[in-house]
Amino acid sequence: MLILLSFMFLIVAHLFEKDVNQDTGFNLKIRQDLSMSMYHKDGDLILGGILQIHMQSNPLDSTNFREPPASKDCILYVIRYYRHRLAFHFTVEEVNNNAELLPNITLGYRIYDSCAWELRAIHGTLSLLSGRQVPVPNYSCEDRGVLAAFIGDLTSDTTYSISQLSRIFHYPQISYGAMDPIFSDRILFPSFFRMVPNERSQYDAIIQLLRHFGWTWVGILTSADYQGQSAGEELKRAIIQSGGCVEFLAMIPMFGKSQTMFEFVQLIRSSTCSVIVIYSSMVYLLQQFMFEEWRNHEIPPKVWILSANLPIITDFDLGKAFQILNGSIAFSIPKGEIPGFKDFLYSVNPTMFPDDVLLKLIWQINFRCRLPGTKKNSWKYFDRLPNCTGFETLRRLDSSLYDVYNFRFSYNIYTAVYALAHALHQMYTAEPLQGPITLRESLWQRFQPWQTPRSVCSKSCRPGYRKAPKEGSPKCCYDCVPCAEGEFSNATDMEKCLKCPDDQWPMKKRDGCIPRTIEFLSYEDPLGAALAFLAIVLCAITAGTLGIFLKYRETAVVKANNRDLSYILLLSLMLSFLCSLLFIGRPEKLTCLLRQTAFGIIFSVSVSAVLAKTITVVIAFKATKPGSRLREWVGSRVLSFLVLLCSLGEVLICTAWLLISPPFPDYDIQTDAGKMILICNEGSLFAFYSVIGYMGLLAILSFIVAFLARRLPNSFNEAQLITFSMLVFCSVWVSFIPVYLSTKDKYMVTVEIFAMLLSSTGLLSCIFIPKCYIILLRPEMNTREHLIGKQSPSM
Repeated sequence: MLILLSFMFLIVAHLFEKDVNQDTGFNLKIRQDLSMSMYHKDGDLILGGILQIHMQSNPLDSTNFREPPASKDCILYVIRYYRHRLAFHFTVEEVNNNAELLPNITLGYRIYDSCAWELRAIHGTLSLLSGRQVPVPNYSCEDRGVLAAFIGDLTSDTTYSISQLSRIFHYPQISYGAMDPIFSDRILFPSFFRMVPNERSQYDAIIQLLRHFGWTWVGILTSADYQGQSAGEELKRAIIQSGGCVEFLAMIPMFGKSQTMFEFVQLIRSSTCSVIVIYSSMVYLLQQFMFEEWRNHEIPPKVWILSANLPIITDFDLGKAFQILNGSIAFSIPKGEIPGFKDFLYSVNPTMFPDDVLLKLIWQINFRCRLPGTKKNSWKYFDRLPNCTGFETLRRLDSSLYDVYNFRFSYNIYTAVYALAHALHQMYTAEPLQGPITLRESLWQRFQPWQTPRSVCSKSCRPGYRKAPKEGSPKCCYDCVPCAEGEFSNATDMEKCLKCPDDQWPMKKRDGCIPRTIEFLSYEDPLGAALAFLAIVLCAITAGTLGIFLKYRETAVVKANNRDLSYILLLSLMLSFLCSLLFIGRPEKLTCLLRQTAFGIIFSVSVSAVLAKTITVVIAFKATKPGSRLREWVGSRVLSFLVLLCSLGEVLICTAWLLISPPFPDYDIQTDAGKMILICNEGSLFAFYSVIGYMGLLAILSFIVAFLARRLPNSFNEAQLITFSMLVFCSVWVSFIPVYLSTKDKYMVTVEIFAMLLSSTGLLSCIFIPKCYIILLRPEMNTREHLIGKQSPSM
């Protein structure tokens, strides 16, 4: 804050002539050496314009802060810049001639030339505010219209100087060329607008150009001012982030010593990059090429990329130095159409603007004639010229010098004037005014009365937030806290947030609720369709295996291993595969009741059949010994009773489960925000794991018995197959438990279906595939003699 005040004091010290305090020794004097050129048109409402028409000759003279800075001469006029002043005049006249825009109000203007110099921009701004060419700060004696707004300037430095003064008095300001990103800060510049894009868009364009041509090794030249330095550093970072490399980042020196200029030119000559980006202000680059160092040293051919404000350099005669820029690529702002402006530009002549000194100068230089009324010795060159005939016309000028086809910054001024005219029209015709505007009063004060003053401790909490009282503060003082996860508020200043219904979820701004996405393992889901297809295929394979056993039921292999138990096992496996289909689809009450209990009972029948087959192998071997009483236990009835008895335990567990705490359809909204996952709640986890545990108990018993019987004769080698199948079964279900507990949503169901299919497939493949192989492919082994032959040596 102290630095800012000091800076303001230094500016004011060069502007005011009234002594502040005789004792301090400081005299605040207005600059008397600033000859400000001004273009004006009287009106009820005045648009203040700070435009760059000239360019000063020495913009960076050294300042020692012990004496006022030397005056800068605006000697380099630019015809394209002068066209901006004509566009300003043309648009104001067009608005005044439009009966539907600002009726009964005449729009006028005051235009000052900034010469791309901050001090002149400040001087022009103060002159507009005070209504005098010799400004009196904080005092207005304007009696020819009310100042309404500012338009200007072309460069960011002068635009910044204007805004520092205009925003104090709340005047809107529209720039037609300032691209500095700082102007996007609505806190620092609340009433500033511009007709050109943010400068960062130009960074992106340069990077896209470099990428398009594959240029990854470049140099950067910037002007040695604050804007140039910051822009150069930001452009360098952007190029590096995009994958490019920067050989050098150099600041263009201004009016330095000859040795400094020589070193700068040598840097350009010795650089190895073929592409150099010039991100400089017009003044810096123009002054640079005026030095002899550029003319006396051969510069290797390079591709120069010029920023949007530099193509106008072609309007100047730079001689040999200009050849350096041959083949350059220049960016430019978009152009626009201005209806009628081309004819107006052709019609401009000194009689239309008799007080326009610059127009007379342009006229006499380009047509090489002397206008009537030109004072002798005003410029000796004019004394030798013939008098103008009056038939000269700007149509005769070369289009490259007097371009009437491409309107870029002129179009920005055109749209800026119209934007202000429409804004003023809307303010003038607004109903709350209840009467005409008193043009002698301050516009800012006249346009405010209908706005109700606010006096609150805290701002209102918008939807999506709730009020949180501040500790130790009155009730009207609070903080606005965002609603918590799963909550919303749809009104202003809500005391607490509301919870969304279970089937809905808060919107991104948490000011309403939207339906949750419903998710479950369905047949339309690729994963669900794949599992259903796999289950049907495995069921078909099992049915085929059962058909083979029925067809070859009288063969030795089928009869040797108790074909009745094989039929029971194959039927139960078929039903086990089909049970997995109950897990796919939208969970309903019936499917939730059946899915776990049906699979548990049916698969327990499968495991019981395996246990019975294992016991059959052991009993059959022991019964072959003379005098053995185990022959009584070999019959089909006994084994069928064993299967029924073992399965009865699972039936009792499932019955108790269904009676005490049955499964039911449920949903999960905690796992994934924004989703409602439909599930079957198991009701009782103890019952669920009891079902799995009972199947595991039967499997372990089968595994133990089969393992003990693995060394029986080869004709009864089914015990080895059962051992391996039970090993697969146990491995699958032991792995299932931790995986099942670590997965969520529909993938829990997927894991369970996969375990069911894998364990059932293990029983099918380990027990029946070897038998089918012998039945179908090795029929010579499917004989009693072969089995006995293999048995005899073992006995």
